[in-house]
Amino acid sequence: MTVTDSPTSPFIAAARGTFRNRRTICCAPFSLVWRTTYRCRTITTATGKRTLPFGGLRRVNGHRLNSANGQFVGIPFGQTGDIPVNGDYDGDGRSDTSVYRPANGAWYRLNSSNGAFNAVQFGIAEDKPVVGDYDADGIFDLAVFRPSSGIWYLLKSTEGFGSAQFGVASDLPVPADYDGDQFTDIAVFRPSEGNWYVLRSSDGGVSGTRFGASGDRPVPAAP
Repeated sequence: MTVTDSPTSPFIAAARGTFRNRRTICCAPFSLVWRTTYRCRTITTATGKRTLPFGGLRRVNGHRLNSANGQFVGIPFGQTGDIPVNGDYDGDGRSDTSVYRPANGAWYRLNSSNGAFNAVQFGIAEDKPVVGDYDADGIFDLAVFRPSSGIWYLLKSTEGFGSAQFGVASDLPVPADYDGDQFTDIAVFRPSEGNWYVLRSSDGGVSGTRFGASGDRPVPAAP
């Protein structure tokens, strides 16, 4: 096996696909990307090559390459320090341009259905955004994980406010649908152990899986 690292590129980014409940990471701009400083790593084995992104991200502006017509679109939305949290918040089947601003705990988005601007304050500076569809209504919910307390705070689009204590300060949140019931499950990856812990929405049970080592970065499926 050989590993080849590309030079730093000013325009390769992580992207969320246009299909609901799907996320794609690639080394070419498509659907929705953020202008970044990024690199790619090519791993060559006996069965072929695989190229993966790696390196530090620095968000500047949102960009999109429409799959329908190949048109490239730049969207000036957000500021330095914002975290992209794109998802379908208005239920039209398309991702909305959205950011979470840790500095003030505010969520800002542009609805894809009508172009309307929306702002909601939900969270504090230390919180980590953990968007997903926690009530399985087809609409993304605002949600944050608070490391200092291990508490998840959820603002569900149908069921309203909810919270759950799950995790410790060093955990990395990895919400996704792990039990196949269409509900996003609360879950964490614990780097110190290499364990994944999932609070299943289907039955309220907890499962643990050892997969990974200290220093690994979790890459779960999209909510």
